[in-house]
Amino acid sequence: MTRPSLLISGVLVIILIACLLSAGCSGGLPVSGECSNRISYGGNGLLTEDQQHVRVSTPEANKNCHAQMTLTYWYKDKALAESGKMPPIKYDFQTLNGWFPNPVSKQVTIYDDQGAGVKAWQATVDQADKNESGDYTVYSVLAFYPPGRRDFPKDGVEVDVKISYVPYKPAQK
Repeated sequence: MTRPSLLISGVLVIILIACLLSAGCSGGLPVSGECSNRISYGGNGLLTEDQQHVRVSTPEANKNCHAQMTLTYWYKDKALAESGKMPPIKYDFQTLNGWFPNPVSKQVTIYDDQGAGVKAWQATVDQADKNESGDYTVYSVLAFYPPGRRDFPKDGVEVDVKISYVPYKPAQK
């Protein structure tokens, strides 16, 4: 092996060891202990000119365990939904005192009960809030129209949020 290969291999080993020692390591590896009792939480809404934001928040969550947060959004108008054009919204993946920048985004197809598919967009974050100073955190997803927007899509934008997280359990005394 060349020196750059050894250096990269060494860095990857250090990252893997740090992840395994971390209580919130979930990147495809088995998670046990305090981070194993996950529950799913979610909500949905319709962004319109009259309803310019939708927020879904968990109850108190274990700050040391990753929350998997997914926002799926699409035009309610069928012709716009089939166009593949991204709806003009913004979103934040938040905690009690911060947010997670740079979520992973992609286009997906979602299907209704009759099997008809529409193009939608999906943003995901898989992170923990270990730097929170308190004992727990709250994970939130906020979808909104940018401030000052004047041209709203016909029929609005559908928003669906799913959050998988570990509930906070106070230490036993």
